[in-house]
Amino acid sequence: MAKMTVVLPVRDGANYLESSIGSVLRQTFPDFVLHVFDDASEDSSAAIAQSTGDPRVQYSRNSEPNGLFRTLNRGFAEAQSPLIKIWAHDDLMLPNCLEQCFQAAEKYPSCGMIYSDFYAIDTHGKRTGKEQQY
Repeated sequence: MAKMTVVLPVRDGANYLESSIGSVLRQTFPDFVLHVFDDASEDSSAAIAQSTGDPRVQYSRNSEPNGLFRTLNRGFAEAQSPLIKIWAHDDLMLPNCLEQCFQAAEKYPSCGMIYSDFYAIDTHGKRTGKEQQY
């Protein structure tokens, strides 16, 4: 069993999905499963999610659109790891993101949720300078 599951819901997200998946697969923390939950996409999201050739990537498809929250709830219910990271098809993950999340979870085992800062990016993945630190 992997130590972390990355739950990635998608609905017609082919425009950014390949880059998003690639950023997850390049993590310094190797012990994860990336589960793409397709909310009945009508574009090439399914083909992209199933074409990685990486055994850490799992793919499931809703038979009809269920919406983001029902799809996320399905992801939470199906995850078999002790930790879950929510991800989005139009985001890029920094290479040490999962490693830092795992280290924080190990350091604070009673914590129920971990959140991180982010860098806002444009459609080309370039930082916009609109970052917000929490």
